[in-house]
Amino acid sequence: MHGTPCVSLNCELGLSGAYSVMVDDRAGMMQAVEHLLHKGHERVAFVTDGQNDSAQRKLEGYHSVLQRWGKQPWVIPAENTLEGGMEAARHFLSQQNGYTALACAEDILAAGVLKELCRSGISVPDTIAITGYNSSVYAKICEPTLTTVDSRWEMLGLMGVQTLTSLMEGHPESCASMTIQPALVVGQSS
Repeated sequence: MHGTPCVSLNCELGLSGAYSVMVDDRAGMMQAVEHLLHKGHERVAFVTDGQNDSAQRKLEGYHSVLQRWGKQPWVIPAENTLEGGMEAARHFLSQQNGYTALACAEDILAAGVLKELCRSGISVPDTIAITGYNSSVYAKICEPTLTTVDSRWEMLGLMGVQTLTSLMEGHPESCASMTIQPALVVGQSS
């Protein structure tokens, strides 16, 4: 490892001389949950696969907002697939308890949730609102289009390449680990 340039994207390696370019997933999820609360949703559930550092940061953001607003959390674990989102929606509908919104940790989960809610005759966003995460193609092809968080993957990649290039050219003094701020993209699902 010594002398080998190393830049990680959206994870921290914790190695000496390694740099990282991160997305502030905690802040991104906070934006999505606050959006739902500002829209009048008193109870917001969180659908997550919870299997990586990014998912953990999103979970922290979800809990942080609900704690600040004095709201009860409900975390629904799901496999990070379309079918996983559909199963999460079935679980949600069977135990709804007054929850009227779901913040999903990934757009593919949100697409599955939306598909199952529509299949069950639930109006989105009139009855239940949904947000996704990552501003992927799923957010655009869903009907209604998903409200999602743009994690700015293009910027993440560009900054990673620039940092790695500087390291390879022998200019570590111009390098630093950095965090990119995501942005909420409001669609029709919330």
